[in-house]
Amino acid sequence: MFAGRFEHNMDSKGRLTVPARFRDELEGGLVMCFAPSSVIRAYPRPLWDELSANLARMPQNDETVMRYTRVVYSSAYETALDKMGRILLPAFMRDYAHIERETMIIGANTYFEIWELAYWREMNEAEELAIPDIFRQMGDKEKK
Repeated sequence: MFAGRFEHNMDSKGRLTVPARFRDELEGGLVMCFAPSSVIRAYPRPLWDELSANLARMPQNDETVMRYTRVVYSSAYETALDKMGRILLPAFMRDYAHIERETMIIGANTYFEIWELAYWREMNEAEELAIPDIFRQMGDKEKK
């Protein structure tokens, strides 16, 4: 499970240290892709394979499925941790997420996200104000 939040700086070569507590889950490699809100989402390879199989079972001529597939797979980048526990963030991903140096890595249960730090702070401030509504909405979903 990926949980917690961690500030890490990317180095001049585009490498980012993955939090130590995330590394065991990534021994089989990982796949990163674009996610909504100019965020990079990172999946352990086994979960990526499972999600890919689920997507392959969806109607491939459905417009939403086609658009989702294009966005996700055209942005997908397979990688592995180096000996120092770092990953390379390719330039196209850094551009998408507006990352120059400072990042926030957040756990999201089965995957983690990489945010540009200032943007994370801005978005998280709004999310923290909405905590009561978020919990209420999730409670409503659990009742269904």
